[in-house]
Amino acid sequence: MYVATDKWTSFVAQNVLSELDAEGEYYIDRWQDHDTLYYYPPGGTVEGKEISLTSFDAPFFQLEDVTGVTLKDLRLNGTTGSGVRLLDAESCTIDGLEILNVSMDAVQIGEANDAITAIAEYRTSRGGHRNRVVDSRLHDLGGGGVFTAGGDRDSLERGDHVVEHNEIYDFSKLATYTPAGYMYGVGNTFRYNDVHDAPHMAIQIMGNDMEVTHNRFERLVTHASDQGVIYAGRDYTYLNNVVAYNLFKDVGADGNQAVYMDDGMSGMVVHHNVFDNVQHGLFYQSGHSNVARDNVFTNVTYIGHDKLYHEGGKRLPVANAKVVVERFNDMLKAGDGTGFTNTRQNVETWYRHYAKQYPNIRDWYVPSDAQGEPCTAVGDTECTDEQVWSDPDSLYVPAHNVLTRSVSIATGDFAYTDDAGGLSVKTFNPGFDSFNAKLATPAEAGFDAATGRFDARATPLNRAEGFGPAWVREWNRTFSLDGIGPRAAR
Repeated sequence: MYVATDKWTSFVAQNVLSELDAEGEYYIDRWQDHDTLYYYPPGGTVEGKEISLTSFDAPFFQLEDVTGVTLKDLRLNGTTGSGVRLLDAESCTIDGLEILNVSMDAVQIGEANDAITAIAEYRTSRGGHRNRVVDSRLHDLGGGGVFTAGGDRDSLERGDHVVEHNEIYDFSKLATYTPAGYMYGVGNTFRYNDVHDAPHMAIQIMGNDMEVTHNRFERLVTHASDQGVIYAGRDYTYLNNVVAYNLFKDVGADGNQAVYMDDGMSGMVVHHNVFDNVQHGLFYQSGHSNVARDNVFTNVTYIGHDKLYHEGGKRLPVANAKVVVERFNDMLKAGDGTGFTNTRQNVETWYRHYAKQYPNIRDWYVPSDAQGEPCTAVGDTECTDEQVWSDPDSLYVPAHNVLTRSVSIATGDFAYTDDAGGLSVKTFNPGFDSFNAKLATPAEAGFDAATGRFDARATPLNRAEGFGPAWVREWNRTFSLDGIGPRAAR
């Protein structure tokens, strides 16, 4: 999606005979129908090895317009397409499969149009409802693990797909932005999965009311920068996505974060997670109503950092203004439902659905002039500084953000921006970063990194402001690293 530059982009040359100099590399000579494979086998020999060349280019199974179908205990190995595809499927189950050596995604539930995810025209469809991917091993994938698209964002109808108790690893081998879990649509769940060893993100959220809970995320974002294990962004209306009871461990340190709330991302709820050996735990970038509470950070360079639209002199239009405005209007601008509008009935459904979590949602607005066009300059009577840059209901103001009850073990403070004229996320949220218990070592905290639990008798959190014995009991009761990954006996 980005221009290739020295600063951001690295390159790999593939299918070049002169570069065949390392074990595992190959070259296919198709010139003038030569059809010859040159292969450099590990150990220098093919003796005693099973060597295969995949030319199959379709899913092993396509479940289309079906209900209640189960695929169970199968090993699907080798396709240049995707492993299993479900289209308009209802209540189907992928159970105990091993899917490996596929060039695209292991499982696709629904489909997407040809637009890239970074623009408002991106759409998913045909996701069906209540499909499950369970107790499976998905690995050695050119693309991602489970593409999960289900539910209707216009009306907030849920998809209710569940991806649980899987091991997903060695994915994104051929492309970035191909995560272990694509969480698209409304009301889908990714839980109790063991996700590890990949160069890019693990979860991308593009939707509402998702749950990402009780997962292990380890050794991820290892060959990227400015990225996150969980990534969501460029939409003020991706609301009520819950990230809870997860372990984030050994995240690539080159400017990355565990949870990346990018470019106006709003309404994320991050609680009861452990962040271990991460550069940045959280990134609040220009969004609002994001809540991070009751999290443990150990050996983390910075709990998090922020970025405001106010940086660089309050420039208009804001970064990526076209897509963030179009996406907001697509859900919350009342109209006839065509173009970038939603029906009045659906908008009212949104207001009622989120009234408790976001009591000011009816008042949110895109700063606009008298003709309804997004502001491009600050004026005296319209597009005023107050309207654009100070009013907490302006989408350009990072209001209603929360960071509280953090346990910081050998961890640095929150790194506030230094490029916004003295403004930061704390300016607009005075209670931000409250109740931060700082401790030098896990032993001093009474924290067992192997289990993610505290010694209820010895931990000083029993006496720390904002915490106390009830907080410790609740943490130990709800956070567990048990049961993650495929279950041994199903």
